[in-house]
Order: sequence, then structure tokens, then C-alpha cells
Amino acid sequence: MHKTILRWLLLCGSALFAAGCTKDAIDPKMQALLNKPAWVLGESTKYQENLYLMGHGVSADLEKAKQQSLDDLAGAYGVQLQMYLNTGSAAAGTGSVTDANTMAAAQKELYNERIRNHQQIAETWQDPHSDAYHVLSIIDRVKAGKELAGEIYQIDQKIQRALEKSGQETDPLQRIAIANLATGNFQQRNLLHTAVKILLPTTVVAASDWSEEKIRAQISRWLSDVKIMPVLNQNNPRLLEALTAGVSKAGFIVDYGAGPDYILRASFAQGQIKWKDGVYSLDGNLRLELLDGRSKGQVRGEAQWPIEVTAAERDQLPEAVAKAVRSANEKKLKSTIMGFEAD
Repeated sequence: MHKTILRWLLLCGSALFAAGCTKDAIDPKMQALLNKPAWVLGESTKYQENLYLMGHGVSADLEKAKQQSLDDLAGAYGVQLQMYLNTGSAAAGTGSVTDANTMAAAQKELYNERIRNHQQIAETWQDPHSDAYHVLSIIDRVKAGKELAGEIYQIDQKIQRALEKSGQETDPLQRIAIANLATGNFQQRNLLHTAVKILLPTTVVAASDWSEEKIRAQISRWLSDVKIMPVLNQNNPRLLEALTAGVSKAGFIVDYGAGPDYILRASFAQGQIKWKDGVYSLDGNLRLELLDGRSKGQVRGEAQWPIEVTAAERDQLPEAVAKAVRSANEKKLKSTIMGFEAD
């Protein structure tokens, strides 16, 4: 009888001891410490740097920790970009500070518009002692890089189509406008190429079959062959001379023969002459029309530029107007004419 009671007491004691041990083993704080993820210390084999871009955030507030993590992720991309620029191998840069800054700004915009779509909160962990939240955000380098590489291929197809179409075009300005589209695609291609090399440094992106420099050189040759006849809708030799000088300065051929490619027709609407504080001023409006020289005056585009001048003497205003018109033509005529075709 005594042996039976003793055995029963021993069994109960063992059970209570085991229960106590089990309770200690599943204590939430102890369990959290035992399950502390390796990425908190930056030692994870699950998230390797060659496979993921990573960001880490820590805060007592979970949402703040998540935002810190995402900001850190964007910063990690910026660090990778700077490392790439420092190698001197950036596709669109020449190594100058200006080019590096331009590339960095363009890459930041690309990240915000496109690469950010690949970011995700991978894991969270709460420290049982401080109650702070640790958050890991990631971007899958392979997935994001392959997507951008696919876009490079599509851009190459666009470049090919644009150059083929440009070669078939007989209208001089249309030919140039289409070729300009190809150069714009090159800029986007270079931007994407840099992003792919940041995400997947060992990836080899096929080189383009075309050279942006050669295309731009061809465009310059085509521009220098464009023949334009400047005409003025009023009798003003000074203004006509200024208009002619602007056409020539813009890189076009001034052609008063029988077969110009285009006619640049201008008129100047003069405002009221004003006098104040010993200075004469005049505001006016220069109106330009580009006409097709081979299809009976079809209008290709229109533009209006405000002209404002001042002079110490009233009779100096006409020369001031001519000088302002010449300057405006030299600065804006080429881009304005090419803008007609882009529209």
C-alpha cells in the first residue's frame, strides 16, 4: 500500500515537473528569441545579395518600420547605382559630374515608376525585449532584371522600325522627325540597360545593332540639306534680313530658287510705342507659318513669339526689333520647326 502511494506521488511530481518545463519551453519571449531570423543580423542564407536587393527597418511602430524598410531598399538601389557609375561603365554617361547626376536623377525616376512595383515586405520580427519591430523588404533581382531586359528587346524593335520608316520617307522634315524618335528610344534603352546591370551585374545585354551617334550625325546632314525660303508679309527689309539670318543660323539652307522644300512666312504685329522714365519700349508679336514648298502652300505648322524691346531713342526701335527677331530665330527656330513635325 505504501509503495503504491509512493509510486503515485512520484508520478504526479514527474508530471508537474514536466508541465513546468513545457511551459518554460513555449514561453513567447523565449520562443521569439529562439526564432530570431538570421536576416536581422544580416547573415541570412535565404536572402542572398546576388538574388535580392534588401531594405531593413526598425521601429516601435510596425507601419513606420515597414516604411523605413522600403526607404532603405530604395537607398540600396542608389548605392548600387553609385557603384556602377564609379566603374565608368555607365551606358549613357561620359564620366563627368553632370552626366553622373543626370543618370542618377533618371534612375531615381525609373525606380519610382517601375522598379518599385517589384518591392515587397518579405518578413517581420518583433524583439521580445524591446518590442521593436524589424522589417525586411526585398526586390527579386532576377524577376525585375528580366522584365527590364525584355523591354530593351522591344525598344530595339521600335528603333529598327523607326529607322526603316525614316529611310523610306521622302519629306525631309518628316524623315528627320522619325529618326529623332529613334534617338529618343536610345535614351530609354540606355536607362534600362543601366538598371539591368545594377540588378543583374553578370547579365550580358545584347548590344544594339545601331549607333546613336551615327543616327544623330545623319540627322545633322539631313538638316543641313533642308531648303527654306523666308518671306515676310510686309515691307520691312530689316525684319526680312533678321528672318533670313535666323534660318541660316538654325542650320537650314536659305533658298530663294524655284524649288525650296518649305516656305517660312512671317509677319510682325507691332504694338503701341510707349515712353517712360526716358526709355522707349515696344511690344509686338512675331507670327510664323511653315508652308510646304512642293504642295501649293500646305501649312505644316504655326507659332507665335512675343517680341519686347527698349531703346533710348525712338528711331532705334526698328533696329532693336530686328535684333530681337534675329535672336529669337537663332535660339528657337530649329526646335519650333521640328516641333511642327513631332505634333
